[in-house]
Amino acid sequence: ASVIDFLELGWQWLMAKLAPPTDADINSKGHRFLQHKSLGILHGESPYRRLCVKVVLSPLFEGVILILILFTCVLLTLESSRLEVDSARYRFIQHADSITTIIFTGEMILKILAQGFVMHEESYLRSSANALDCLIVLSSLISLAIVDVKASPLKVLRALRALRPLKVVSRDEGLQVVVSSLMQAAPSVLYLAVFGFMLSYIFAIIGVQMFSAQFDGCNDNTVVDKTECLSQESFWQENRQMPRMWNRPPYNFDSVPNAMIALLVVTTMDNWELIMFQAMDSVGEGQQPVENNKSWLCIYFLIFVICSSMVWFNIFVGVVVNTYSKMQMQLGGKTFVTERQRQLEVSLKVKNIQRTSGWSHEVPSNPLRYVCWWTCLKWQFDTFMFVVVCVSTVVMATVHEGQTERHTEILWYLEITFTIIFFLEAMVKVVGKGWTAYWVDSWNRFDFLVMLMSSCELVLKLSASSLGTLAIGPVLRSLRISRMFKIVGKFKGLRVLFNTLLMSLPALYNVGTLLFLVCFVYAVVGMAFFGEVDGYEDGAINEHANFWYFGNALLTVLRIVTGDNWGALLADIMNCNDGGYPNWECGIPVFPLIYFCTLIGLCSAIMLNLIVAIIIDKFIQNASEEGLLKEGDGLKNESILDVLRRIAYLDIFTMALKRKIVAARAYSIEEEEEEVEDLGNQ
Repeated sequence: ASVIDFLELGWQWLMAKLAPPTDADINSKGHRFLQHKSLGILHGESPYRRLCVKVVLSPLFEGVILILILFTCVLLTLESSRLEVDSARYRFIQHADSITTIIFTGEMILKILAQGFVMHEESYLRSSANALDCLIVLSSLISLAIVDVKASPLKVLRALRALRPLKVVSRDEGLQVVVSSLMQAAPSVLYLAVFGFMLSYIFAIIGVQMFSAQFDGCNDNTVVDKTECLSQESFWQENRQMPRMWNRPPYNFDSVPNAMIALLVVTTMDNWELIMFQAMDSVGEGQQPVENNKSWLCIYFLIFVICSSMVWFNIFVGVVVNTYSKMQMQLGGKTFVTERQRQLEVSLKVKNIQRTSGWSHEVPSNPLRYVCWWTCLKWQFDTFMFVVVCVSTVVMATVHEGQTERHTEILWYLEITFTIIFFLEAMVKVVGKGWTAYWVDSWNRFDFLVMLMSSCELVLKLSASSLGTLAIGPVLRSLRISRMFKIVGKFKGLRVLFNTLLMSLPALYNVGTLLFLVCFVYAVVGMAFFGEVDGYEDGAINEHANFWYFGNALLTVLRIVTGDNWGALLADIMNCNDGGYPNWECGIPVFPLIYFCTLIGLCSAIMLNLIVAIIIDKFIQNASEEGLLKEGDGLKNESILDVLRRIAYLDIFTMALKRKIVAARAYSIEEEEEEVEDLGNQ
């Protein structure tokens, strides 16, 4: 009966959540758009408009739309420019896309009738999310009307459908917080981006003057100049007759735009030395390059690398971190997290405090409990367990292929010994502290579970002829390595790092989700524009890195974001010259540049550095709470900031921040001394 009552209560709660709002609910929420006419016709008390408002504000309607958005995301992953038009998969995608487009059109019409179109503040198009929805719906309707599936405009319209996953942003509070925070940080980032552009522009002009038309060369290294190269149609190489060609490398300094593209590759340090070597081998316009002919030209690239990659880029990271810190102070520590996630962080901190003061220091009256309690307090006990954990980890690392039976037998007895020691450790703590005080500590719970898994493995191995015959055996065996994490709870520094990761999870989840959505959108757009680009065996675009299907496209986007040979990918797409496809199908020269630059700028330069900023902020908070950052302890403070600087490559920013803190403390001390003097004079 209790189960039935519970199910009935759950059903009533679900129905209450999905129930459409009543007129009283609409009036109590004070929707100001009802004060204005919709489309100049429907007033706020119109029953038709009230019905539209109820439908639009209904949780059930929002849930259905969210499910449709997720369904369209699945459809986008199934699409490919290489699908046959008469295939069943292509027809299913087309029919499903038509149905979802009609439903989204109905959603747009209902919202326009409920809120109005554009004339007042709370109208439909005044919301950026609704404006994006309108653009996607209109592009989808136009694409349905185009019959020619290979038409160039259709690719643009279908690429706009890739923005559909961004509709999730307007329906998720965490993503909205991240987007609004990014909008606040945009001005500071934009100023520094303009500075970086001007820096590259100056070096590009210098590079054009020095290297214009000097990177070209013949594929026959025996020639001297362009005239000799083109005087014959072919040459012999490795017993094969090869056509002679005067080639121009994809990255050159023939014009300022080309030079800026080459310098962008140098800034990201992606095989930048290859461009430098080309400059060092240059001879002159129309002359065949000679190895190290002008080796002194490496100075140009070294200066640019220092100015851009080492100075400007680290300043960029510092600006992102500084902007994040300012927003943290302005918003009271709520940057990139919702109020609910903020409450979760506070509850985790409260539990951490409860853990540190979890058990009483009263001396037990029972002799056995007293001995166990006294043992737990001794530092020798923790040191011994630390040594046991380290030794057990080293023993596990000695397992190898082809080991002798004697070696296996020794490992087996050592494993029994370690498990018994960990079991005795748990028993000593439980008896000495009591079960309640023992279980309150999360590290004790972790130790207990590790010990339990090790014990289960031993029991299974003793009861079975071969643990390998059991499916769970390898799983339990691999989980033994988790003993290493027992060390984390023993040392304050490691505990700070672990707590930093734990406290960063809500903000990292929000930023990571938005980062995934952006990569998802770019993967679908890449499929629409670059899906017809064929690769070749030795090229960057090949069977592993391409935009033919969604899986490969997403992996390729992740390669670009992480800076893995992205310059070669861009070169292959921009210089695509497949006779089987027109220029649009094979890749537009300008669009790949826009695609790659925006992807790198948005994901690599901004969002990944925001993750760095979040981790640094949480690290400083946890280090302060653990007592590693204390006022007046300059050496300890300096040591931790040095570690942060090496990890996050924030040499300039951290030192400047430290000077500001010292100056602020000195100023506050001077003020206190002046106040004391004033009181003394009075």
